[in-house]
Amino acid sequence: LDVLADNLAAIVAENRSAMLVNGVAVGVSMAFNTIGWQAQSALMNSLAAFLGTDSGGEVPASTTAMVVNTALTVLGDVQVGAGTAGDPNWSAQGGTVEATVVNASKSSLPSVTASFILAMNKVSARSMAWASPLTGGPDAAELTQATEPAKTKWLVGGSVLVTAMDTVRIHSDVSLETSSGGGASVGGVAARNEVTGGVDAAMDRMDLDVGINVSVQALEMAQLRASLSGSSKSSSTQDKSISEGASFAKNAAASLSEAYYPSVSFNGLIANNVVLSSSRAQLTRSHILAGGALTVDAKNQSDIEATNEAVMTAEGT
Repeated sequence: LDVLADNLAAIVAENRSAMLVNGVAVGVSMAFNTIGWQAQSALMNSLAAFLGTDSGGEVPASTTAMVVNTALTVLGDVQVGAGTAGDPNWSAQGGTVEATVVNASKSSLPSVTASFILAMNKVSARSMAWASPLTGGPDAAELTQATEPAKTKWLVGGSVLVTAMDTVRIHSDVSLETSSGGGASVGGVAARNEVTGGVDAAMDRMDLDVGINVSVQALEMAQLRASLSGSSKSSSTQDKSISEGASFAKNAAASLSEAYYPSVSFNGLIANNVVLSSSRAQLTRSHILAGGALTVDAKNQSDIEATNEAVMTAEGT
């Protein structure tokens, strides 16, 4: 008997903008990708990305497999699995965001170029496998003490497996480039990435008579890969074209053609990367008779790999 649930929520987004002009160039890119969060306005998302505040309410992408208040008599195995119906290597469960944002502003003349990026990626996912006479999961079961329900009886000839798995991932690549032939080159990037995941595998108030093994397993993997880069370049120049303007001002134009235009370059990066994850495996208030092994195991593998690079080049300030 298999009771299985799986959920794959995925966003793959690519945003690219480029401006190549002979005058003033200003570019602004905003990209907001969320799974498991309520939608917000562009203004609120911009503030959240820049200040690192919460945006909208959290509504996790959930995967739940439950057997509630149901007596079973099964000759073979019983499996209650949340997030286990897909790839056993964890590559196809939970929520995934893959986002690329590229913004480039370039001017070949001594003018102002400016480019700004606001990017936010947030994923929230939960997975629960639950067997009990009660609904609501482990937290709700802890609150039900005054009126103790009767245990649920399972007679199983094979093994009992209660397993919850979840993979929550963000892969983000944000890059900005501004360049000017002179004058000011200004760039700024604010990027926020947040991964939230939780896994519960539990049996509560169960009466089990099992021929082989009993296993309760919770497996969580939260992964964040973020690359953030910004480059601002301004080169001082001598404007030779001015002398080609008006013939009656040859002397003045010749003088201006040798004029030196100082350059200014500024670049700022703000990066906020957060991983919040949990994994719980529980066997509580139960009676177990098993012919084989009893395993209650929880694993949580969470990691952040982030690269932030800022480059400023100027022949002036």
